[in-house]
Amino acid sequence: MNIPKLPVELLDLTLGFLCNDKATLVSCSLACRRFRSRCQILLFESYRLSPIDSSPNSRSLDDLSSPQRLARALDTSPHLARSIKRLVFGRPSSHFTPRTGREKSVYDSCRRILPQLYSELVNLERLEYNASHSGSSWLSLPKQVGLGKEQTWVGEVLPVTHLSLRDITEIPLSWFHTFPKLQEITLQEVSFTNIPIDGGRKGGKERKSDGAPILVKRLNLAIGGELLMQFCKWISASASVSAKSLEEFAIAGHFVDRQTSLRSINGLYKGSATLMKLGLSTLKRVELTVVGAVESNGYLV
Repeated sequence: MNIPKLPVELLDLTLGFLCNDKATLVSCSLACRRFRSRCQILLFESYRLSPIDSSPNSRSLDDLSSPQRLARALDTSPHLARSIKRLVFGRPSSHFTPRTGREKSVYDSCRRILPQLYSELVNLERLEYNASHSGSSWLSLPKQVGLGKEQTWVGEVLPVTHLSLRDITEIPLSWFHTFPKLQEITLQEVSFTNIPIDGGRKGGKERKSDGAPILVKRLNLAIGGELLMQFCKWISASASVSAKSLEEFAIAGHFVDRQTSLRSINGLYKGSATLMKLGLSTLKRVELTVVGAVESNGYLV
């Protein structure tokens, strides 16, 4: 007796709708071999490296760190490395309370393991670094591939098109030069430095002005007024990272008190004006967001 079967394309489409429902995908992966293969790929497309939950209510079955679990999974099923298109470190600060020392150790464990795993993630497109409310220095990030003298910057090895940084401090502006395929930058509550990144290391110096610049198409900026101006002036003048092909940019300001608010508003409008001076014939969308309120002459605006 012939048993009717659904077309493979329809099964893939159905499972694709569940890509954001991890629990259901895990359940589906146990249904049959075909489901297992497809669900594994979907489960690994976006992979988050989070701190170990040391609370009494934790349901963790082992004390392995997130990088260790990823390393074990790729050792067992090497083909899954090609499925990872988005790698996320930690969670945005709006999603948690200030971290304990153990929770912050996620970057420590990543620095020991990720340099050896990065080279396997050949399809990685989105790289997102998140820190706690207190912030993490750029120096603590796992951002290099290989070990010892063979190290190179992750952006020079992997096809990263989206870079997201939240609550990261002292980011060298020259670091952005090491992502030749970069198209989108998201920055939230970060700070910068003009100190070059290892001038003697490959990728550590500004690219020559006669080389093809990195064409950024989307900017999402939620940073303080002076820092916003610093970044906008840099990307407007840089010979290596160009904003002249921008299609979208969004700038948000978070205001706490009057003095801070006025500086932030000033930076917000000056920053957007700096970008607009580039001409931006490709621009399709602009979004300016004010989070909070400013009191002016007795009125809230």
